[in-house]
Amino acid sequence: MLTGSEDKSMRLWDVQSGRELQRFSGQDGLISDVTFSEDGHYFLSGSFDGTAWLWDARQALGSHPVIDHGNPVYRVAFSPDCRYLVSASAEELHLWNPVSGEKVQMFSGHSRGIYSVNFSPDSRYLLSGSFDGTGRLWEVETGKTIHVFMGQDRGTSTVTGAVFTNEGTLLTVTWDGTAKQYDLQTGDLLTTFELDPGEINGVAAGPDGQSIFTASHDGVIRQWDIQSGSLLRSFTGHTDIVNSVLISPNGKFALSYGFDKIGRLWDIQSGEEVQQMVGHTGFIFGAAFSDTAPVALTASGDGTARLWDLETGREIRRFTGHSEAVESVAFSPDGQLIATASSDGTVRLWDVAFEDTVRYICSVLLRDFTDAEREQYGIRDDEPTCSGVAVD
Repeated sequence: MLTGSEDKSMRLWDVQSGRELQRFSGQDGLISDVTFSEDGHYFLSGSFDGTAWLWDARQALGSHPVIDHGNPVYRVAFSPDCRYLVSASAEELHLWNPVSGEKVQMFSGHSRGIYSVNFSPDSRYLLSGSFDGTGRLWEVETGKTIHVFMGQDRGTSTVTGAVFTNEGTLLTVTWDGTAKQYDLQTGDLLTTFELDPGEINGVAAGPDGQSIFTASHDGVIRQWDIQSGSLLRSFTGHTDIVNSVLISPNGKFALSYGFDKIGRLWDIQSGEEVQQMVGHTGFIFGAAFSDTAPVALTASGDGTARLWDLETGREIRRFTGHSEAVESVAFSPDGQLIATASSDGTVRLWDVAFEDTVRYICSVLLRDFTDAEREQYGIRDDEPTCSGVAVD
């Protein structure tokens, strides 16, 4: 059952149990009416803000499986070979088939929540960092722990970053600013250095394999040489805590985000801020670059994930449906799917393309899109949107 409310949201309910399954929001007024199309593929919501929104039920209501953990989900990532999706919930990692939603593997060993997770480039390994003060290297196929890496002070400081660096090595960074580089195969400690100041919330491996980028509590992004531990560059502009940073697939840009609710794109060579992504009304907790297009995703405490045009900084599309904060987002490497992880305990999968939705809207509008509707769906060409579409 689907209901509309004066709180500007719609909610989908399990009729048998009375449990809320999903929440939809975006309109600015009381929701006065909701109705499904006869085939059940779409639903229409009318609002006191004077708008009627048409939703694609096949995406909004689960054309892909909803992966329910029962506990908040704080990290999500696709494997580079597109075979798997990993999610971090409580002290465990869960490996899924993204097509069927079937759980393939579970990784247990951390004693506290998991802060970060990354696949190796060949998809054979997972690397996780935890609030328990350890990093762990896992074998994907078996779920076995290969190595355990202890943080500073015998694991009392959270491992806020664990990344694969240049070939054959990995690096862990703890919140207090201790960085340790290890041999991937043997687990032997190679180097240790201190990053000053500490209070590090997130880490990304540099494009050259010889540096790392850190996001700090003081609002600054820093680039460090991993051999000497020396500071190479600082990126300043955030006005509050920075949660993390990531590097674009072409190695030219860094994307940072945090408590000032703005995603910031930086030119790595010049250190200049080149773009801002403005619009979220809550803290930004996660972000992802697409491997196939100049776009990025952000995840926010406002309950939405948003897709951005990196060339203009314009919001292209908004993903709503989680009932609590969206903590993490990921693109599949082929650019076809988006995964969102939320503190509501679910991971949801979305299609990046939505031409079928636009085609259906054209068939029921009996007119072309307005400029506002074109903007909502990220349509940027000059051709008529509904030209040549058959009217049912």
